[in-house]
Parts: sequence; C-alpha cells; structure tokens
Amino acid sequence: MSKPSTGIGRPWLPTRLDGRGLRRQFTRWGAGVGFPMLTLIQLRAEDQAGYRYEFYQEDNNRIQVGTDTVLVQKILAPWLDLKVTGTHDAISGATPVGMPPADSYTLHSTGTSLSIPGTSITSFQRTAGVNGISGASPSSSPTPTSISSVPVGTIKDTRWAFDVSPSLIFGPHRLTPEFSYSTERDYLSYSGALNYALDLNQKNTTLKAGWSHSADTILAVTETYLSQDEYKNSNDFLLGVTQLLGPKTILDFNVGLGFVRGYLDDPYRSVIFEGEHPSANNTVAIYGEKRPGSRDQQTAEVRLTQAVSPLDASVVASYRYYHDSFDIHAHTVNLAWNQKVGSFLVLSPSFRYDWQTAASFYGTIFPGDPVTDPQAVPAYYSSDFRLSNMETFTVGIQATIKVRDWLGLDLGYQRYLMYGLDGVTSQSAYPSANVFTIGARVWF
Repeated sequence: MSKPSTGIGRPWLPTRLDGRGLRRQFTRWGAGVGFPMLTLIQLRAEDQAGYRYEFYQEDNNRIQVGTDTVLVQKILAPWLDLKVTGTHDAISGATPVGMPPADSYTLHSTGTSLSIPGTSITSFQRTAGVNGISGASPSSSPTPTSISSVPVGTIKDTRWAFDVSPSLIFGPHRLTPEFSYSTERDYLSYSGALNYALDLNQKNTTLKAGWSHSADTILAVTETYLSQDEYKNSNDFLLGVTQLLGPKTILDFNVGLGFVRGYLDDPYRSVIFEGEHPSANNTVAIYGEKRPGSRDQQTAEVRLTQAVSPLDASVVASYRYYHDSFDIHAHTVNLAWNQKVGSFLVLSPSFRYDWQTAASFYGTIFPGDPVTDPQAVPAYYSSDFRLSNMETFTVGIQATIKVRDWLGLDLGYQRYLMYGLDGVTSQSAYPSANVFTIGARVWF
C-alpha cells in the first residue's frame, strides 16, 4: 500500500530530506574512518572486490529492508581505474498512509452544523482526481485499526541498482564520470554525474567540483493515485576544497545546490480534509497529497579529521546545513571516533543528530473539502511525517578487521530514533529501527 517518502524513489528508509538522500543513506559502500585505517586497509583506488549485507528493521514490525551490495574495482592503467557497484533491496512491512490517529481530529462537515469525531469513522475511501493529475480509483483503501495510532498499510517491493564509475588521472587532475540505473516496480531512475578534482600545493590542497543529473519515471501502478506515468528531473552541483592543515589534520568544506523539477508528490500518500462528510456507513473520502512541482536546495558542510597519535586513533566531526524551497531548514552533526586496537582491528563508535523544521505545506488534517468547499483547500498539502518538524538520533559502532593482507571484514550496528517536535503529529508515525551490517573485501 503506502510507501513513506519525502520525495520519490526508494522512499522507505528513514531520512530527513528527499528520496535521493534516502536511497543511499544505508547503502553507502563504507565511509571514511580516519587515519588509523591507513595501516589496515588501503583507501586509494586499487584492485578489489567486496560484498556487503545490510538489514534495517523498524520496531513494532514496521518496515524491514535487506540490502545486498557488490563492489568491484580495477586499475586498468596508471591513469585509469574503474569501479562497478550493484545493489539489491528487498522491502516488506507496514508503513503510515498519511492520516492521523482517529482520536486526534474532528471533522466539520461543510454546510452543516455536524461535528464528527474521527473515532466514529469506520473506513476510508481513496479518491483520485483532485490534484488534476490522477484519474484512477486507487485500490487498497486503509482501514482504522487503533484510535490512538496512525493508520498503516502493508508494502512489499524490490529494487535493483547499478553504478559504473571510471576515474581518469592526468597529473594533478582527476576526472570521474558516473552512470547509474535503478529500477523498482513503481520507479525507474537514470542518472549521470561528472566530478573533477585538482591537487595543488604538493597535494596539500584539493579543489573539487561536481555535477549530477537524474531523470526519473514514477510508474502508475495500481496502488497509487496515478493514472499515468509521471516524470521528475534533478540537477545537483557541488564545489568543495580539502585542505591538509597539518600532518594530522584535514579540513573539508563543500557547498551544494540542487534543482528538482516535475512530479514531486508521493503517489501513495493520502490526506484528509476536515470538511468531509462521512457516508451513511461512516466512510470518509481521502485524497492524494499535492506538493509544489519544483524544489530548490542549498547545502553547506564542513568536516574535520584529526589524528590522535598518542591513542593511535582519529576523530571525525562534521556539520551540515540544509535549506530548500519547501521552507525546510535542517542541521546535521556527525561525530565518529576511530580506535585502532592491535594490528588487526579498528573500532569506530559514531553519533549523528538531525533536526529540521517542517515544510510550509505540512499538516495532519487540512481545511475545506475538495468537492463541496474547494476554495478553502490550500494550494499544497502533505501529511508525510518526514516533512514535519522533527529530530533524529543515530548511534552505532563499526568494527573493521584485517584478517589477511588481502582480506578485510566489516561488522556494524546502528540504532535509529526519530521524534516529532510539533506537538501535533502523533509519535506513532515516527519509526525507531535497528540496522545491522556485515561485509568483506578482498584485494588482488
């Protein structure tokens, strides 16, 4: 039924911002872990192959996702290396469909003096056509199951993704094009990127620039509010610098701009209007959400990596600011400690905190009625809790083990917690989850 999303495309994992970030949040191949790793696992491009499995499980039998990732990297010439990545996701479970808990709202039927508590509603009827795009009658209308929890629907899907990234090196210049493809039952994505890096100052300074473009198709499957396929295009630009401040200190600074155009609704997400009048059997109409057709994004991030030689460790701290034309402001703080233990083990505990404001068109119930009182209906509306005022905490630990000179293992665990801050959205909408990872790499 309903897939939670703040964008479109691989929308089920928790994220603060959009589908692109969500799609990669828990499927990134590794992460920078600081100076101690240099003595265990080579970080530069070289011949290697690896496999990683990640299992994401929300509490209370909500969403679970299993992700398999395979990586192969080969140096083809002194000036050329090639990296290929393949990913498979399998998702199943229950997810909120958009309406608030029945005991949290009252309907005021347009043109009458009737006040109808949400607890008297026995079922919902999904109705299409209100946003001017849909014309079908979606199936699988949700049914309230608990008056104090948000209604949920079930979902099952798979995703395949492939990424090819050659790097060309000419003296201090590195040029890296990238080509990606992703397919799901209800979503197709083609993307390309071009990244450039220039080493200066005896490689103590690196300037970076990048551009990426994606062309996505949102498919009109039965369970959505769509009657025809819709399209979305994204362009992202990055400028950055990496500066070696000393033999043990690295500073990274990046700024980015993003421009998204096209269909930005979640075709599974429903909303309810307070002017609705239930039918004789207390069934209420619900409608697909409506978001703006464009989204402009700005980011700035600074990251400091500091070696702590007396402890044979390093610390990585970063801060990221995000803003977009949905009127979301977000702050993210990351902190990781990388501790070398003996000659074969690095332990990396980490902490991440995210805080964001709500989108200007977010709500749990909206005024008017699209049929009987359309003038009172706002121009845009969404009940996607990921667009609400909220905060998230992620704590975890990763172990990187050097089994042989040619073999490394990774084990990891993360605990993910999300909390609403607006005092209106039910906490039952926000997930908590455990994330487990295991992986291996071989060098040849």
